[in-house]
Amino acid sequence: MPDPLPLRPGDPETIGSYDLTGFLGEGGQGAVYLGENADGDRVAVKVLHARFAGDDRALRRFVREVDATRRVARFCTARVLEVAINGAQPYIVSEYVPGESLRELVARDGPREVGALERLAVNTAAALAAIHGAGIVHRDVKPSNVLMGPDGPRVIDFGIARALDHVTTQSTGLIGTPAYMSPEQIAGGRIGPASDMFSWAVTLVYAAVGRPAFGGDSVPAVMHRILTDEPDLSGVPTPLRDLIAAALAKDPEQRPTANDVLPALAGPPKDEIPADVPFAAVPSDPTYEPTVIATGGADPEPTVTAAVAATPLPTATPEPPTAGPEPDAAPGVMAPRDAAPASGVMAPGDTADRHPMTRRAVLLTGVGALAAVTVPAGLYYRFHARHATASHLELAAVLRGHSAEVRGVDFGPDGRFLVSGGHDGIRIWNVATQSAVATLAFNGAVTSVAFSPDGRILAAGTESHTVELWNTSTGRLTATLEGHTSAVGAVAFSPDGKTLASGGGDGTIRLWDPVERRHVATLTGHTPVVDAAAFGPDGKTLATNGSNRVWLWDPAKRRRVAALSGHGASVNAVAFSPDGGILATGNGDRTARLWDVGRRRIIATLSGHTGALSSVAFSRNGGFLATGGTDRTVRVWEVTGRRAIATLTGHTGYVEGVAFSPDYTLASCGDDKTIRLWRFR
Repeated sequence: MPDPLPLRPGDPETIGSYDLTGFLGEGGQGAVYLGENADGDRVAVKVLHARFAGDDRALRRFVREVDATRRVARFCTARVLEVAINGAQPYIVSEYVPGESLRELVARDGPREVGALERLAVNTAAALAAIHGAGIVHRDVKPSNVLMGPDGPRVIDFGIARALDHVTTQSTGLIGTPAYMSPEQIAGGRIGPASDMFSWAVTLVYAAVGRPAFGGDSVPAVMHRILTDEPDLSGVPTPLRDLIAAALAKDPEQRPTANDVLPALAGPPKDEIPADVPFAAVPSDPTYEPTVIATGGADPEPTVTAAVAATPLPTATPEPPTAGPEPDAAPGVMAPRDAAPASGVMAPGDTADRHPMTRRAVLLTGVGALAAVTVPAGLYYRFHARHATASHLELAAVLRGHSAEVRGVDFGPDGRFLVSGGHDGIRIWNVATQSAVATLAFNGAVTSVAFSPDGRILAAGTESHTVELWNTSTGRLTATLEGHTSAVGAVAFSPDGKTLASGGGDGTIRLWDPVERRHVATLTGHTPVVDAAAFGPDGKTLATNGSNRVWLWDPAKRRRVAALSGHGASVNAVAFSPDGGILATGNGDRTARLWDVGRRRIIATLSGHTGALSSVAFSRNGGFLATGGTDRTVRVWEVTGRRAIATLTGHTGYVEGVAFSPDYTLASCGDDKTIRLWRFR
């Protein structure tokens, strides 16, 4: 969005609970202001024109339609935070994205160069995949609805065009911007996700050559060309031309979906997988202290080589895993194959029954802080579960090496490494090679594990009443945090990594500074045992379990703000959706429940397990929920549709933990001493 201007005479200074501090612009729908909430967070507030003030019933429908867009994952979009009515005038509050629109950028600087164009294509396609995955059609994809934010392009105003059609008293039946409309939009036909893909392609042509694909002269002439002529793709770079041409097919059935174009933009599969390991190879002897040689100077994630100074490592090479399918593997699982040898040291007895795992390189510089990253092939084919079934999931590997039950798993921030904790200590696994690269052992069983958001710290709760902190670059224990008077059943980092919460059998939650390694506060009033904890994505809410309810805390003010009651039995697990709007609980009554966090009410009960649930986890885009339980199964649910898409079998004991990686690999662990990795195909 452009830099704000001072408010104009007659502009409101407040609306709802927001102070308006600047004017951002005005269009056909309304005026947009820079606002602030009570906490000082900046937001964009769109106040709609008076002509959109229809009758009360139409306004309520408008609010429902726009409110539905809040379930869209914040993947390359400007998230809708609130929609409400001020008197008879509706307004929409969304995430503030500093930066100009694609239209303004191209008008000033000219067409985008190839690299920037490819990044634009990836980010906007990812945004449409998230929007369509939530069951929403944008209907007005165009350059002015793509903001060039500091972290990459963001798509805005999704779903608003349709909502406005319900409240305007002067509807023409034609929603959209003519030069970017699909043929079916112009003809008044059925509008679906394919229409957005047509508009997406026209937008990319504008970014590539500075004009829409069908010209920009008179509206009737442009509409006629969209309906009858082929697009003018002269000047569009070759790498994107074929993909754009396919998305501009007159027949919507012939156009690729957003999920189709993302793998095409990713490039060819890579045959080799980088196996650099940020963990020192640490044998089980806790007195062992390797000499660590870090390459790369001050690189925050250096490659680390362990040179054994005191205790020589075994020279024998572990026996390779026996080829052939796992005896208790799920039906339809592909046969294992050998993989590249592990980088680092595998502890004797640590093996993986490997299954094919290919990877693709994807340019995603605008997605979070990523640059060129490596993700598994098929990731974006399954970006949402709209058509997913059990046949889309397969067992990728069974990781063996623990000698006792495995109580928890967590992926590192980039998904390359997995930590597992159990009664015999901690193991770190390279996901690509499916090999153990470090073993961290100490006195006492591990009950829970968590990586810090930057991956530099590993926290473990123990039955010895302590929280152990490890440096992941050196593999060394850096702190033992004491204070709990019973076993520590849960550990969770805040999103900024500045706070670590631990829950114990003593009924308390302790807050720690993991960097300074000191106690900050103790939250009391809990009953009876705390063995599940999760921070919301903004860090302002901490959820913990307590008997048959969930407690919500304000960690900054050190106080309890709500209790969510209504569970039929004990609450054993909690997890926030990535946007913070939904809290999932795993319960002793064999169900998972989904809570609307803002309204403090249950919105769905997921039934199907035949035993108590022990763990829950959301996928990165919030589209999937995984649950594990004492019935020895893992179930995967499509969140929007509230339906189970897969029941994963193979564990021979209780499933104790589940976790999704950023690339949608699912890990599960259990009493059978194994970790299983599952992939979407």
